[in-house]
Amino acid sequence: MEQHSGASWWGSLRALDARLPHRWLSWADSPGGTTTLASWANGHRALEGWAADELAHPISSSATDTMQAALVDLAQNGSADAGLTLLVQLRPGLVRLSQAARRWDWIMSHDVDDETQATFFEVLFQHRLDRRPRRIAANLLLDTRQKLWRRFPRSGPPTVTIDTASATGRAGDLNHGWVNEVEIWLHLRDGVLELPGTEASRRLTATMAYRAWIEGQPTTSIASELGVAPQTVSTRLYRLRRILRSSW
Repeated sequence: MEQHSGASWWGSLRALDARLPHRWLSWADSPGGTTTLASWANGHRALEGWAADELAHPISSSATDTMQAALVDLAQNGSADAGLTLLVQLRPGLVRLSQAARRWDWIMSHDVDDETQATFFEVLFQHRLDRRPRRIAANLLLDTRQKLWRRFPRSGPPTVTIDTASATGRAGDLNHGWVNEVEIWLHLRDGVLELPGTEASRRLTATMAYRAWIEGQPTTSIASELGVAPQTVSTRLYRLRRILRSSW
């Protein structure tokens, strides 16, 4: 098995490289990695009892959330290894984000994987644990999407797709802690499909709902970016909310 010391093990890899988990596990099994993981466990109760494979591929749970908060704290206090561990953990979601961003017309000329990974690290080091100590993975991914979205000039906003394949991704991803998010998204998608009007109109409502209910954007901000009146956003969300309540 390859031996890696410190954070150097990832230097030769492309952004969001599929080999990241394997390389991380090789590092974790090396003397330097073993020592680092032991020191984390000694210094943070939330990191006690985590095997290397569990850290590389955690299942969504309250313990995972607490563990990831500890990694954020370590990363913000100078541990490159902690930041890279979070990159490995969140890589499936970041890959999906990068794939979605390729459809944004203003970003197509850029190396999207590199932009996504770089933006993730920016978000990681700016995350306020005192304000948002929970739902670490979801917050980091959503903040990365928002920051990436706003980074470049654009001719119009991306809309949320409502087809099944894009909503669920690969079946294997359900083992990486996305079950709750996928269930919520599927319920939202089903509600959107019951709305009257054209497909473009339903996509617009889905985009409003995603921004309002998942990203937490205010109605006025959504209306401004989508070029509609705030009352239009409120009316569409009210209509969709009634459908969702009747079918929940």
